[in-house]
Formats: sequence, C-alpha cells, structure tokens
Amino acid sequence: MLWKKVKSKFWSFLWFFLVPALLAVGVEFLIVDLEVVDEMAPWRIILFLAAAAFVFLSVKSYLPFWSDPELEEQRTKHRLRKEASGLRRRIDRYLPGLKRRISYLTRQVEDGRADGSQLKYQKEGLAKSRKLEGELGKAREEVEGLLEKEGSEEEIQKLLARLRSAGVPSRVLPSPDSTFELVKIFGTAIVLAFLLRAIVVEPFRIPSASMVPTLQIGDHIFVNKYVYGVKVPYVMKGKIGVRPPGRGEVAVFQFPNNRDKDFIKRVVALSGDEVEIRAGVLHINGQEVPRCRVKEITYEDRDPDTMKWEKDSGVLFLEHLGDSYYTIMQNPYVYPTSWGPETVPEGKVFVMGDNRDHSYDSRSWGGVPFDLIKGKAFLIWWSNGPKTHPLRLDRMGHMLGSDPIMPKEFGPLLDPCLEELRGRKAPPVQ
Repeated sequence: MLWKKVKSKFWSFLWFFLVPALLAVGVEFLIVDLEVVDEMAPWRIILFLAAAAFVFLSVKSYLPFWSDPELEEQRTKHRLRKEASGLRRRIDRYLPGLKRRISYLTRQVEDGRADGSQLKYQKEGLAKSRKLEGELGKAREEVEGLLEKEGSEEEIQKLLARLRSAGVPSRVLPSPDSTFELVKIFGTAIVLAFLLRAIVVEPFRIPSASMVPTLQIGDHIFVNKYVYGVKVPYVMKGKIGVRPPGRGEVAVFQFPNNRDKDFIKRVVALSGDEVEIRAGVLHINGQEVPRCRVKEITYEDRDPDTMKWEKDSGVLFLEHLGDSYYTIMQNPYVYPTSWGPETVPEGKVFVMGDNRDHSYDSRSWGGVPFDLIKGKAFLIWWSNGPKTHPLRLDRMGHMLGSDPIMPKEFGPLLDPCLEELRGRKAPPVQ
C-alpha cells in the first residue's frame, strides 16, 4: 500500500505540475523565438502552467494509471473518518454553550416573573434547546459508533441529513461547498498576500542597466520589507523597529522627486558621512573605498525608447564597502569624473548605481530620506534577457550580498582581487 501511495504522489506531481510546467516554459520559449513577445515573463509561465494543470485535471479520470480500486477505497475511508471526526469535534464545541442556554432558560421559566408572551417565548426556546441537545447527544453516540466500525458514506450522509432537518446550526454542520466558505478561503488568501507583500517581502523587476553588473535588465528580485523597519500602508506613518541601512547594501526606495516610482541603488554613505569622487574613485570620510580592477567586459543593455537590446561595454572593478564585496562598472571611453565633497544630511542615505557612469542617483538629486526606503534586496528569483539569452538560469537563486554575481570564468580573476581587498580597510565611520 505504501508503494501505491508513493506511486500516486509521483503521478500527481508529474501530471499536474512537472508536465504543465515544461509545457508552459516551452510555450514561452516558442513565443519569444517567434518574436510574439520581446522577452519571457514569469507571470505568463504561471498562467500557462495553471491553465495546463486545469486541463490535465479535467481528464484525469480517463488516464489508465490514475485509478486504483484499493487505494481509492482507502482514501474514501480516510475521508469519511476525517468527516466524522470533524462532526464529533464540532458537536463537542457546541454542546457546552447549549447547556448553558438551557440552564439559563430553565431559571427564567421557574422564576415566573416574565409576562405571558415573554414566558411563552422562553418555554418554546427551552423546548427547542432541549430537543436539540437530545439530537446532538444521540448524533455523537452514532458518530462514535461509525468511527469504531468505519461506517459507510451512506450512513454518514443519512446522519447529516437528519441533523439538518432537526435545525442544527450551520457551525455544527458547515457546508464545505458553500459560497460563504469559498469567499472566506479566497478572502483569507488575499488578506495574507497583502500583508505578506506590505510587511514581509515584495517582488520587483529591474528595468534598467543602472545596477549592472550586480543586477541586469530582466532580473526579478525579492525585497526584505522589515529589515529596515515595518511600515503598514494606510494604517500608520513611519516605521516600527527601525535599523538604518548599512554601507554596501542594495536598497529599494521611492524616488524622492516622484514617489510613484521605485528605484534600486546601492547605499554607499550614511547620515553625516562625507562623500567625494576623485577621478572616478569613491571616497567616504576622506578615505578611498578599496577596489580592484578585474577586466573590461561587455553586457546587455536596452534602449529605453526603442526597447531594442544592444551590447555595451565597461571596465569591471571589485569594490569593498561595509561588509559587502561587490562589482561595479565604469565606462572605458569616458574620462573619470570628480564630484563633491558633500556631507549626507541627517535622516538620509547616499545611494549610487553600480554602473557608475550610467546611473541617475544621489549625485544628481541628493540623498534618500529613510522613510522612503522600502527594503533590502536579497534574492534574484527569476532572470530573463534578450532573445539570445531568454532564460538566465545561472542567475536564479543568487543571494545579493554574498559572492559577486559573475560568470564562472571570472573566478580566477576575482579571487586575487578578493585577497587584495581583504587586506585593505574600508572607510571609517564618523
């Protein structure tokens, strides 16, 4: 029997998830290859998967491997036992309150202070309550008997029909197929999803190359919403449990000049820090941020007007700030610029894109108020690129803040840089 259960689980996984998932990904690859859409999208794959699973579910009864009489009989017994146990549990919860009501009505009737109409109402209520108590007591005994002898579905249905005709409340005999139950299930799921997105984690998509090479266009990330403090929209202002962002962390925030837009940048300086760029090199509090040149590389960019993919190039550096080791990019054809020095105002952080010469950041519009920071980016859960690289499997599942996200062939070049940077101190805190 155990083998039959394992085999049934395997077929269920294969038929209702793996095959639909492969079919959905295949359809997505096809429509990208035929240029019906520009790039892959996880929401379309999930939609295709759900549609395929629904179709497969509707034809499962015609599958030769699906039905097993012995296993179906055991499943039916398990379902009936669960249904009977639930009925007994609900009766046990309801009876104490019913007995208290009977006791109260008995005292009222024996007291005799009520007028004629009210006394009649109390007597009728007492009679109904006692009758219901008798029905429930008898039903509980029958349920015990059904559980002991593993009664049939017909016997349980007869018992439920009798209790419904006796006027038993719906909380004792809830209908699992009722509209209310469905609304309650979906309503609970929606509320939980809203709270999860508002307080715990939220997905974001990278639309530009300002964070290349750490984040590329088409990366989909998860953002930790509570690490810098919890903020419940429409309920409260400010945050609870605030801790400031650390240097080197990648943060998502509302753009100060247009709060309807979300930006993602790296925090390079905190309140009170002095920020300066000397010939393209970042300095914090007068000290150079340690970095090491790796090599010149090419990367995928996309024209924001035509939405066409194109190749671009940059010089890759490994940089060390705070507790983070990460890669940055600078334009090899632009003379290194200088900026500052400037002190970060109180209550703000200074942010920059890792693609230093192609980033619209705090150098242009100032610091980010702490209240506008939504959270810390921590995981790439999906990544899709141009037609030549529609699915970047090597980037999926990478934790931000761990090792730099680079192709494996860069390992021999990054390792010496890591050793060099570990021997150099990061900028001090003022």
